[in-house]
Amino acid sequence: MTNRQKTFIYYLIPQIVTGLIMLIILHTGDYVPFGANTMASMDADIQYLDFFAYFKDVLSGQNNISYTFSKTLGGTSVAVFSYYLSSPFSLLVVFFAKNQLELFFNFTVVLKLMMCSLTFCVFVTKRFEVSIADCWKRAAAVILSVSYALCQYTIAQSSNINWLDGVYLLPVLLLFIYEIVNGSASAWKLAVAVGVSILFNWYTAGINCLFMVIWFIVEYALLPSDKRKKMHFETFFSRFIKFGISALFGVMISAVLFLPTITALKNGNRGSIDWSLITNSSFNGTLLSVIPKYVYGGTSEPYPSRLAVFAGGMAVIGFISVFLSKASSRKTKVTLGAAAIIGLLMVYWNPLFVAFSLLKSATSYWFRYSYLNVFILLFIAAYYFLAVVEQDCLQPLKSAVIFAVVLVTFDYLTGTNNWNNVYATAAMSLLIGAFLSLLFFHQMIGKARQNKWVILTIGGVLCVVCMFDLAINTDLLLKTYRASDADSNDAYFEQEEKRISALKEEDKAPYRISQTKTRNQNWDGSNLTAYYNEALAYNYWSVSGYTSSPDDRQRKFLEHVGYPINGENMNITNTSILAADALLGVKYVLSDYPINGLVKRENLGTANGKDVYENPYVLPMALIIHGKPDFQNLNTENPFQFQNDVYSRLLGRKVELYRPVPYEIIQNGNDTTEPLVFRIEIPDGNYAVYGNLPWNSNIAAKLSINGSFQSMYAQWLSPSVFYIPYSDTTADIELSTAQAYDINYDKVQFYALDLSLLDKVTKELKSSVPEYTNIQNGAAEITINQAQEGDVLFLSIPKDYGWEIINNGQEISSDTLDGCLDLIKLNEGSNNIVMKYHVPRLKSGAVVTACGFFLTILLMLYETGKIHSIHYRHR
Repeated sequence: MTNRQKTFIYYLIPQIVTGLIMLIILHTGDYVPFGANTMASMDADIQYLDFFAYFKDVLSGQNNISYTFSKTLGGTSVAVFSYYLSSPFSLLVVFFAKNQLELFFNFTVVLKLMMCSLTFCVFVTKRFEVSIADCWKRAAAVILSVSYALCQYTIAQSSNINWLDGVYLLPVLLLFIYEIVNGSASAWKLAVAVGVSILFNWYTAGINCLFMVIWFIVEYALLPSDKRKKMHFETFFSRFIKFGISALFGVMISAVLFLPTITALKNGNRGSIDWSLITNSSFNGTLLSVIPKYVYGGTSEPYPSRLAVFAGGMAVIGFISVFLSKASSRKTKVTLGAAAIIGLLMVYWNPLFVAFSLLKSATSYWFRYSYLNVFILLFIAAYYFLAVVEQDCLQPLKSAVIFAVVLVTFDYLTGTNNWNNVYATAAMSLLIGAFLSLLFFHQMIGKARQNKWVILTIGGVLCVVCMFDLAINTDLLLKTYRASDADSNDAYFEQEEKRISALKEEDKAPYRISQTKTRNQNWDGSNLTAYYNEALAYNYWSVSGYTSSPDDRQRKFLEHVGYPINGENMNITNTSILAADALLGVKYVLSDYPINGLVKRENLGTANGKDVYENPYVLPMALIIHGKPDFQNLNTENPFQFQNDVYSRLLGRKVELYRPVPYEIIQNGNDTTEPLVFRIEIPDGNYAVYGNLPWNSNIAAKLSINGSFQSMYAQWLSPSVFYIPYSDTTADIELSTAQAYDINYDKVQFYALDLSLLDKVTKELKSSVPEYTNIQNGAAEITINQAQEGDVLFLSIPKDYGWEIINNGQEISSDTLDGCLDLIKLNEGSNNIVMKYHVPRLKSGAVVTACGFFLTILLMLYETGKIHSIHYRHR
């Protein structure tokens, strides 16, 4: 075979080994497809599975990225795509049905881990110029590459599958940094790599780009003395400028997606930067806490920070050996030591922690960029095994002994009571250290054929032991982070998809769908949920959404009607507030309980424990409002009065759909053993009754109505407004908690919605509708033939600067209802309104991308000397 063929086969080895280890663990651990366990846990279960189902619809032409009404009230999904879905591996979803998404997820994670092992192997073999004939160094590179793929970060963060693209692209970026520092013509390659990294996942790309600055300095400091002596400051500066220019060109290449993403993020809190976060120069935890965390199954923890970066016994032995070995130069030890300390400061020192969290308060998934620490660890280990010419064959064993002693001592002093994993990690490191020293010994005593077979045998056993070492940690971490609901999820997807398809087939008009129960809603007994992306998963229009790119105008409006803002990303919409839903065009509610006023559709049956209820009061998504309505100064403090206010202004006269319900406190709940009980009087007539108990602080209370538990209340994910079923003239609402009842008693609200009046009001509003209405994702066409002076078109379409609105051939702007829903002033007589959505900054981003490609091509021609040759030929 040629060297190229040998190299190709060699680079398959770490991928195959990584894939086989994962396959064995998935099989023995009963993971999909071999069982019901899955790596799609936490946010992967809550969000990503639904996003992949949505992306499958996008790829089949059934939904849209530029604009979709499936995302909360409607909006562009370009930021959702660029953060969660833009990896090329996401395209594989086309080969899986929606009830096979768990299988797709596990399969894609394994593929990305295999890619991590490939890119790291390419990095270390090229960075350290490992010869194809040097079997030991090639084997060491494979072990370290698999260690990178199966490190603590990749397994613990496997649920955040979108971050793994940054992990496998990091070695590529840093290889080009190394080549630029050493004077190679790789600036254009870095530009392409940076652009690709941002396109695949801008979040980890930002982290990687910050780290590249540090790594440029590290690689410069590691230059051999002869090269550094020849390199003047001007040379260093020019190469650093070349690095900066190539990174800039890379950002330009990504602009077609990156610019629209930034613009979309500015609609919510994620688009803002709190610079005050970085001014806090405190430390969170001690740097030495990383030592007791280097054990099997170790997990990173915050407050105080405790970083886990386990990457196998061979990695930590190589790391320690660099600093103890007499074969390592002082300059090397100082440089690599500084790199390791800076890596730790990125976690433990707040300014660097905030910087690498991209200037946001990262309050979950610690630590999102710790793959950088793993890379530093493995690079230092690789430096020892691939660059240092060791003369002391016992050095690996000495390092293993030191690690084992320090690990056991730290665990004893900190009292983690994690003895099994600590002893197992220490014992395995000693075993690996012994094999390494034995291998080094036989390498030093000669090259006889007999000795060669001994070396191969020892090396083979060492490889197996190291792989077993990594497999133990991988298995333990997967057990920590896995979910065990794959079968129920697959069944839910299948039933829900059939349900929505049947409903849309029966009723093809534009409308929204809401629901009171979602997938995995009651997994912890709270009857609360964060699964608010089912509209994206099953391709229908809704009022719900949970993404990292929310529109705060929509979130504020939803809170004003009674669906409270929760955290930075979502509103709680797990009930049905009938008048609010009617206003928003919610025609159907999928509910596990009846709600007075909704009509059960018996012909559509029950699926996933939910029946289909129709809202007879629903308003069309386009209405003509007469009499120059004024929507200024709405009452936003009380959701029921807010809705009364909105309907009054739509009608042009005061109307009181919601009426206060008399109540009394029959039990104060002063003691933690005594619940707080409200008793309300149900009015005569046809009413839907609601309550709202504003709280000053989270009290994690159980909400019961007439003795029946409804859900947890006054806590994370809990609603504010709740429906009150009744069968008598009174109803009792009970809160019970082990904490103080920190309720805002001055703002307690119990209201009855007059369904007879709501029916009358909505029929009146529905009498003034356009002659023609066609609303689709990203487009609308509305015809009104006889508008009167002062008439306004109300649209249940949220305001967005991407909308282009044309009325009778002229571009116009729109007003809003409460800063959210569109209001368009009509001309007297005929109005032909055409709306089309254009993704903001998409065209300008495409122009910047074209310029970036052009400049990168020029850079490539310049670096390869082709510009000079072209110039020479023309002379």
